[in-house]
Amino acid sequence: MKRLFIDKISIGKHTPSKENMNYIKNVLRYRAGDKTIVFDGTNEAIGIFDGKNIEIIEYTRENVLEPTLKLAIAEIKQARFEWLIEKATELGVSEIFLLKTKFTQNHIRNLSRARKIAIEAARQCGRVTIPKIHESITLNKFIEEHCEENWFFGHINFVQGATSLDFANPTNDSTKSFKLSHSAKTNVGIMIGPEGGFDENENKKLINHFTAVCLSQNVLRAETAALVGLIYILESNAA
Repeated sequence: MKRLFIDKISIGKHTPSKENMNYIKNVLRYRAGDKTIVFDGTNEAIGIFDGKNIEIIEYTRENVLEPTLKLAIAEIKQARFEWLIEKATELGVSEIFLLKTKFTQNHIRNLSRARKIAIEAARQCGRVTIPKIHESITLNKFIEEHCEENWFFGHINFVQGATSLDFANPTNDSTKSFKLSHSAKTNVGIMIGPEGGFDENENKKLINHFTAVCLSQNVLRAETAALVGLIYILESNAA
């Protein structure tokens, strides 16, 4: 059954927005009487299209709470960021933060488009929740607001104290800190710098609060590094 996003669903009739009606008629090609799955970021339900409205008849999943998995990344080119939004949504990321760092050379100007991409990715992959995408903030501000949380940051080079991720040995010491939880107090996040990485002073600040990890012996693009870090966290929790 095909899926449709509607804001704040509840039992009863909902009048689709102009955009949704166009999607229903011209993309999904629904006819009166067709059933659909609808979701709103928290709940999922079965609905019936009557030609003008969607009538929600029963919930299939309510008040969905997924493990907290976060991503923070320095602003990259819009096209690459949009690709990353899609993949991060598929992997179950709950929040995405944009960072301004010393070497940041790009600025994401269209967050509304990025949010629509997240909704579409959630629709396609069968996910109920949708990642929250935050406005960009400085790295210093991010550290100040999240210093008590469980974050890992990608370091381009092997440095003293940095952990090398080892998929072949998921029981190494670093894995213990990657565990996900439904509790907001046990956030797990991966932080990625811009092309060229964090500068020396930024690395010093980060290592005072978070854990440095070397994601690869090769230099990765920012969006690739983000996916590697996310997948490692998920692999660690599946082990």
